Amino acid sequence: PLLIDGHEAAVNAAVFSPDGQQLATAGDDNRALVWQIDGIELIHEVTHDGSVNALAFSPDSSLIATASEDRTALISDIEATGVEDIRPVLRREGAVCSVAFSPDGTRLATGSDDHFARVWDVKTGDRDVLSHTGIVNSVAFSADGRWLATASDDRTVQVWDVDARMIAMVLHDHTHGVNDLQFSPDGRKLVTASDDRTAQLYGLK
Repeated sequence: PLLIDGHEAAVNAAVFSPDGQQLATAGDDNRALVWQIDGIELIHEVTHDGSVNALAFSPDSSLIATASEDRTALISDIEATGVEDIRPVLRREGAVCSVAFSPDGTRLATGSDDHFARVWDVKTGDRDVLSHTGIVNSVAFSADGRWLATASDDRTVQVWDVDARMIAMVLHDHTHGVNDLQFSPDGRKLVTASDDRTAQLYGLK
């Protein structure tokens, strides 16, 4: 293996950029680091006031979104060098657990420990709010951008119709908190993972 050594504390997440040219890492040292894969060169850094829990690249690989225990999510331009180019998306809410860009890059979804998921317009900052009764551990868009799914400690998964701005379905099949979820590439299936020792596979219309 090739060692990627830049953090000063535990590394919580690592993701590849869609174009395959970069990867990003998130750590308990309050930093997110973006690396050029060729040569493992550090090319961008985002600093929070708390651990960075999750991160996501925009579909065109130009932006990185970071989710932190400091109750903020940030979007930054990977080619930018100054903090003035880092846009705060979320402040003074709960610690942010998860983050995901929509496939067209116009929206950003966040999940927080204040029991809410939020869908943000990347340009305007306008938002829609989805309510759970537990921590929102994971958020994911379907490949066509029509659906947003949210997984929570309240044992439910909500599937949100993004264009209609309404809940399309609530899934109650787990007996413990739901930790993670992901859509299939064709958007017709959703898989969820839970503390109840099971994964559930759903077919979507």
